Amino acid sequence: MPRLLLIVSLVFSLLASAAAQTSDVEEIPDAVAQRSEVLADMAEDLSEGRHGDLIELQDEVRELRRLGEADQAVLTTKLNQIQADMERLGPAPEEGESESEAIATERKRLNQEFQRYDAARRQAALNIAETQRLLLSVAERRRDRFREYLLTRDRSPFEPDFWADAWSEFQDRSVAGRQAFTEYWSERSADSNLRSILPNLLIAVVLALILFGPVRLRLYTLIKNRTADLDPLPSRKVLVAASRIGARILPGLLGGYILLEALRFSEIITPEGVPLARAIWVTFVGFLLVEAAAMAIFSPALPAWRIVPLSTWQARQVSSLSLTAVFVLGTEYVVNEANQFLAPTADAAVLLALLVTLFLALILILLTRRSLWRVPSPDMSSTADGDEVEAGATGNVPGKRYRVTGRLLALAAILAALSGYITLGHFLMTRVFFLMLLSGAVWTLRALLREGVRMFDNRLSAQPSAPATEESGQLSYFWISFTIDVLAFLVFVPPALLILGADWSDVSGLVVDAFVGFSIGNVRISLMKILMAVLIIALIIYVTRIIQRTAETRIFRATRMDSGVQNSLKTLIGYVGLIIAFMAGIGFLGFNLSNLAIIAGALSVGIGFGLQSIVNNFVSGLILLFERPIKVGDWIVTSSGEGTVQRISVRSTEIRTFDRSSIIVPNAELISNAVTNWTHKDTIGRVVIPVGITYSYDPEVALKLLEEVAQESKDFLKYPAPYAYFAGFGDSSLDLELRGYIRDINQILGVRTNLRVAIWKKFREKGVEIPFPQRDLHIRSSFWTPSEAPPEPAEVSPDPLAVTETRDRDGDAT
Repeated sequence: MPRLLLIVSLVFSLLASAAAQTSDVEEIPDAVAQRSEVLADMAEDLSEGRHGDLIELQDEVRELRRLGEADQAVLTTKLNQIQADMERLGPAPEEGESESEAIATERKRLNQEFQRYDAARRQAALNIAETQRLLLSVAERRRDRFREYLLTRDRSPFEPDFWADAWSEFQDRSVAGRQAFTEYWSERSADSNLRSILPNLLIAVVLALILFGPVRLRLYTLIKNRTADLDPLPSRKVLVAASRIGARILPGLLGGYILLEALRFSEIITPEGVPLARAIWVTFVGFLLVEAAAMAIFSPALPAWRIVPLSTWQARQVSSLSLTAVFVLGTEYVVNEANQFLAPTADAAVLLALLVTLFLALILILLTRRSLWRVPSPDMSSTADGDEVEAGATGNVPGKRYRVTGRLLALAAILAALSGYITLGHFLMTRVFFLMLLSGAVWTLRALLREGVRMFDNRLSAQPSAPATEESGQLSYFWISFTIDVLAFLVFVPPALLILGADWSDVSGLVVDAFVGFSIGNVRISLMKILMAVLIIALIIYVTRIIQRTAETRIFRATRMDSGVQNSLKTLIGYVGLIIAFMAGIGFLGFNLSNLAIIAGALSVGIGFGLQSIVNNFVSGLILLFERPIKVGDWIVTSSGEGTVQRISVRSTEIRTFDRSSIIVPNAELISNAVTNWTHKDTIGRVVIPVGITYSYDPEVALKLLEEVAQESKDFLKYPAPYAYFAGFGDSSLDLELRGYIRDINQILGVRTNLRVAIWKKFREKGVEIPFPQRDLHIRSSFWTPSEAPPEPAEVSPDPLAVTETRDRDGDAT
């Protein structure tokens, strides 16, 4: 008791010191010294077994640790202030030098304060280390107690007197229960107010029955009718299941609450019977929850809206077994409270634990049957009532590991219970089913959040003011889903620890340590700081995206910039925002940004060994964004291929070819190698149409015809003017070319087609012949048999095939 009073006084003194801040810092060294004595007493009591309640001792040690950490932070701040003041005074005078008396006095005072507070800080650090050792010792002792509790052997059910003693105690409990109920009813019958409260009780019972019966049925029918014309899409299945769960739970909860409050108001439930009434109420609520979830998720009556792909008989089996398990657990809870109310006995409690263990193990074995989770295959046909009839295919059976694990746990619990370790078997089975219920609740909450986000995102995407690409939508939904999964895991862990045997103080202490921070060596990790840093980074990135979107939709359009310039500026804004977000997050976590020079030095070594190409591509990407030799939308030709630039990122550039394939080109290749850019400055380009005429036609007339085609065409620019060109004398024709400039080089294929068609029509109209190469092949062969001598080789050509070429009068090859 003196130790507890001392701790309380320390708590209030430190709270007061925190409120007064620097004015009460002088009291912290004394509080640290007192805390050291308290910790020494705790360690001595723990070693000698005079510790009392371990959970209470653990809470006290944790509180002392938090106080020590707070003191350490305050002392560190104070020492930094003193160190700064000492630096302002300048260095101490060397031997033979002197300084003013005031400065010397102040320097002496600061040195004394520094030594005092530094000693207190060191003692606080020792106290924190001592609390860690005490917490480890307490945790070890609690684990030993828990292990001893689980591995304590009870009476074996195979003992001859076990069942007789249990039955005798059960009869005694029954007689005691009847006597207690008789006495209670006699007292209530003698109460003159009983008749006055009977109408109120009758009204409460009627309301509860109406809510539990007709109202639930009406809501179920309403939801069924509203969803009859809808397609059972996956997202709709989850939302409909949630509505059905609410429709089945809320009326029952309201009816049960009305009846419970009516019983309390009429004082029918005595203070001694409150725990029993609470047990009945909790069992009723649990049964409602599981029944509603089973009917909504497995949906035996509405196969089309069944979330889990099971047949109707499988859904009914799973629902029935789940409700049976909840009924067994609830019955045990109620019976245990009734036993506490009627003075419990050991043999009756052991018998109840044995029966519950065996029942739950049997239910778990039935739930893990292979046939119960076989997914119906597409070859299965459906009957009129929605059930599936197997037609040759068996379907697959998912979750083999979970089924095998569940069956092994059930067998282990049965063996432990029959061997006398009933507590161990009971713990295994009850915790397995509690974890299954918790997992189902968390999974349902996770599915609802996911589908709610998807539905909200679909509504936003349907708005014309919020266009989004499919890739960005999938990416954002992935991160939102990942966040929901993390939150679901964080929600699952604390109650799971409670189910597995942890005390509430352990869970709350773990949560507080995770958010406030805990030390691993010299590193202090704080989940709160990490979450805040992530939130700051996400907020800055979100603001950056808003600035990018605003600049793209308003500022850039008003300035009528080129699309490539707009893309480059938008990318640069994104990079700047990302850098600011990273620096802000790192700074919030407490890292000194000046230490980044050390990281940069380490990275330079890595760059020298294996990151040259990555850095080269990164720098090349920055050059492409600033110098802009190419930009998004340009038509370029590289050694890797030809196409239109789609995206310029940090490492590479995406080129979309005319075959609709994508080429990912490293940025360094675009900087170090030659690149042809058809649309670098503008989209004006030259078109060259080669054409040949026969040697018999006048080339000057043909050139004039080509110029006429150019003048008649609407594709050529007037300036520079198109012209016809005599390219040379070909093997079979006189080679001419029509050259001119068009406004948009991206239309070059269509322009070439139009010009070639126009030239062909013009030449055909004027009788101009467009020749094609001709060859005369003279084949000479001789045949001989093996019995004859081979022919003599020819003098001119030794080959069996000889090709001669002649030319006509115009010089054309024939």
